Amino acid sequence: MKITKIVCLPVTSYFKKAFTMRGATEPGSDSVVVKIYTDEGIVGIGDSGGTSTWFQGETQESIM
Repeated sequence: MKITKIVCLPVTSYFKKAFTMRGATEPGSDSVVVKIYTDEGIVGIGDSGGTSTWFQGETQESIM
């Protein structure tokens, strides 16, 4: 089995109410969904979990 394609999809889930922590306002949680395709027709899906530039130092762009 070989990987034939990888697709990264940036996703933002907005909170019902934005909150402020450490002086930064967070309107939602950013993440990246990854789809991995194989030559046998199998597709795997994964999620990076919530990212936060001010807390974890990661952005959707740096994960992709």
